[in-house]
Amino acid sequence: MTKELEKNKQIEQFNQLRADSLKIVDEVKDLSIKNINDKIGYEAVRAGKMRLAKQMKLIKDTRLGMTRGLDEIKAGLMKLEKGLVEDIEPTKQLLSDKQKTIDELKVREARKVNLPDKIEKLKEIGATLVDNDALLEMGEIEFSEFYSEKKEAYLEEKERKIKEDQDKKDAELKKKQEEIEQKEREAKIKKQAELDAKEAEKTRIELAEKQVEIDKQKLIDDAETKRLADIKKVEDEKQAIIDAQKEKELEEKREKERDAQIRAEGEAKLLSEQAELEKKKKYINWLKKNKCEPNTQIVVNSFQEDDFVILRNADKFIMYKKIDNIIIK
Repeated sequence: MTKELEKNKQIEQFNQLRADSLKIVDEVKDLSIKNINDKIGYEAVRAGKMRLAKQMKLIKDTRLGMTRGLDEIKAGLMKLEKGLVEDIEPTKQLLSDKQKTIDELKVREARKVNLPDKIEKLKEIGATLVDNDALLEMGEIEFSEFYSEKKEAYLEEKERKIKEDQDKKDAELKKKQEEIEQKEREAKIKKQAELDAKEAEKTRIELAEKQVEIDKQKLIDDAETKRLADIKKVEDEKQAIIDAQKEKELEEKREKERDAQIRAEGEAKLLSEQAELEKKKKYINWLKKNKCEPNTQIVVNSFQEDDFVILRNADKFIMYKKIDNIIIK
């Protein structure tokens, strides 16, 4: 029963805290700051925010005091605490935003003091299109970084223009130099062409004179060549007649030698045929003398009793005849 009474007492205490908190919220939620010169309004907003912060701390401390040794109701109290804080937090945030807005306006007003100097610094580096509101939004570090970036770009552009101007001057100087050199070359070429023309005319005259001498010598040489050619032609014709006569005599000689060779070959063949015929007659007479017919077939190793066997060794013929035979068993 005691725990229940204690719980109810704590709930009543939190309900009272909630009522006090809502009262404070009602008292401070409509506070406002008219402008940056409204010190009373600014202080009232700051004091209201402090009251809400103090009330939030009181709620937390109350909850901590109640929960010491009371773990069984800790979760419920934390839930109640969260609800109370949620009742206060939006109004606290609203006042913080109002205060922050005025703080930002104060910072912007403070920055307006240095704005002309910043604009002048930017003009010096050619950055003239920067919005003033954008400059007021920048802190000193942001402006320093922004200025450094613009200055670096300005210096690079300045260096580029200097180089571009120098390149332009160098190009103009180079062009003038090339024009001077071109005129000098043209004058030199013209002078050389005149010298070459004079030298060519001189050479032409010398060549013409040499050509006259060459043509004159050629006529002499051609006449001498023709004279020698005529002499050689006559000598060649004489030699051709002599060579033709020699060739004719040589052909007649070869013809006689061929006729003599043919006669000799014919006589030798006739003598050879006569010798063969004599040999054949002599052989036949020899066969007849030994009563051996010239047409008798002689078979060695199986001849009959009246057969003959004739063996030849070069030009020598030997005749054999079978005498007798006996069979013994």
